[in-house]
Amino acid sequence: MLTHPDRDKWRSWLERITDEIVGSAVDRHVFDRWWSIIQSNPSVDVNNRFVALNWASYLEMQAFTVRRQLDCNKDAISLVKLMLEDAEYAGQLGRHDFLNAYTSPEHADAWREAGALFDAFVDPVAPDLVSAAVVQDQIDALRTASTLIKTLAAYSVANRTPIPGKPDTDSRETGH
Repeated sequence: MLTHPDRDKWRSWLERITDEIVGSAVDRHVFDRWWSIIQSNPSVDVNNRFVALNWASYLEMQAFTVRRQLDCNKDAISLVKLMLEDAEYAGQLGRHDFLNAYTSPEHADAWREAGALFDAFVDPVAPDLVSAAVVQDQIDALRTASTLIKTLAAYSVANRTPIPGKPDTDSRETGH
């Protein structure tokens, strides 16, 4: 079993990171439901300040979450920083220890997916150890995937201008 001095730190980070990412996913579900209700009701004027506020607030919250999870500053607690630290010890992070972390009853549901999760970070040549190169590839993929929301946030939230393809909800132009 891995007995690294940072193990407790990583566990607390993982709990905090998980809470934030799960919260973000719940926020997305709530927003998607709200937006589908708005779209399916033709009597609702989508060009009003209330809709604009909801769009901007949701987008801003999601953009902040993404930025926090990519932050690698000294005091940051983020998914990418955790992954970078894990990559430093990749040769010590083995399948057996990882899977054993999910053997307690409260992790029974997660156990079913633990092997596939571990497989996402291994090199096929050494399938029982985490690969630093694969972890870095995953980090690069996260950074690439985050580009869209950061661009939307810069375009819409920071500049307070409409997003192309989204209803124009600027009350100065609609008169609402």
